[in-house]
Amino acid sequence: MPKFDQYFTVAERKKAQEEYEKSLLATLKKTDKVINEIKAEKKQKKKPTEILMAKLNLEYVTDSVIRDPNDYVAKSYNEEKQLIGLINHMFVKYRVPDFFYYLFLQPKQIVNRYGATTKQKYKYTYMFDIYKKWFVTIAQGGSFRKEVKHIMSSKEAALFLKGPCEEIHENIWWAKMVNLGISNTNALKLIDRVFGNYFPDMGGSSKCLHELLHFYAHNIADMDKDTFNDTADYICTKIREDAHFSFKGRTLNSIIMLSNEWHHQMQKAKLGQNCQWEGMGIPLWIFDQYNNEIWDVQELTTNKQLLQEGKKNRHCVYSYVNRCMNGSSYIFSMRGYNVRYANYNEDGVFLNWDYDLSSEFTRITIEADRFGHIIQIRGPWNRRVNEKEYVVLRHWAGEKGLKILSRA
Repeated sequence: MPKFDQYFTVAERKKAQEEYEKSLLATLKKTDKVINEIKAEKKQKKKPTEILMAKLNLEYVTDSVIRDPNDYVAKSYNEEKQLIGLINHMFVKYRVPDFFYYLFLQPKQIVNRYGATTKQKYKYTYMFDIYKKWFVTIAQGGSFRKEVKHIMSSKEAALFLKGPCEEIHENIWWAKMVNLGISNTNALKLIDRVFGNYFPDMGGSSKCLHELLHFYAHNIADMDKDTFNDTADYICTKIREDAHFSFKGRTLNSIIMLSNEWHHQMQKAKLGQNCQWEGMGIPLWIFDQYNNEIWDVQELTTNKQLLQEGKKNRHCVYSYVNRCMNGSSYIFSMRGYNVRYANYNEDGVFLNWDYDLSSEFTRITIEADRFGHIIQIRGPWNRRVNEKEYVVLRHWAGEKGLKILSRA
């Protein structure tokens, strides 16, 4: 226990004591988490090879097995590591990037591992036979550069093997962007907002995407956050709705002008109609661990809800309608209420807490991306969240498997 006599005033000693107790609590929670993870891993058992084989999808690669699966001896008690170990045993001589391994998992294993991003994992199933051929080529020392020459240059192929994304087609885009001089940070932003929804096929309908790559290579360094977001909404719509639109020779100013006009027309049109989207599907969440307060987090899935949220918090969340409709953004509203009361059944048994909606004292707007990352958190007038709001947010994000990025 540290000494606090060196502080001159009672307030200073009290503050130091509180900071020490907060630090101690955080350390204890971290230690408990590590202990629980170790216990959970020890509870797992090494599965027989036939059970592991039943969990793998070996379509397209059965002729490429180099070692008998019956000779495999697992080194880990963790099932996922056992599966990866079996794949390596059967196919791998040389290291393969981690983002290839989901190709070998059955749908159930993909759901368990990737959760909210499962839809993306099956977006390009028609490419699985080709992807698995790439895997075998890399794993067994073949010429990967020749294997992908119709999609990537030699330099792009080398960059691709170092890709930071979870999905194969996204790492192709990442390699192309980095090869053009786009920074890693901007490349990831572009994949998230624009290119991640498309496969980078070199031919035909993807011509405008490759023109767009060069447009961003020349201009993204000059875009601030608002310019990037607004023009990305416009660009995504043009790619989806106008196959003949060309980005060749376009300047940043010309795209900004087209984007501004498009946003103006879209807002005028959508104010008079109802727009709805699927969203992440996260249900209403209630937090009641503060005395005399209750909090909830609800997903906003209509343009009317975004309009009301923007009016309440005095910010421009309504302009995110298009991002929500194309699945690149998900918006949630976290609200705190001062008045709560208990519900009981006929026998007097406590059921749950309820609350008075008119007692709302704070509201926070949350933006998440399609990878389950919370990328923006703002209160009224775009203010930052305070300590209590952030604690509630962390509880919700932790329970729902969402990650709060430091830049949020």
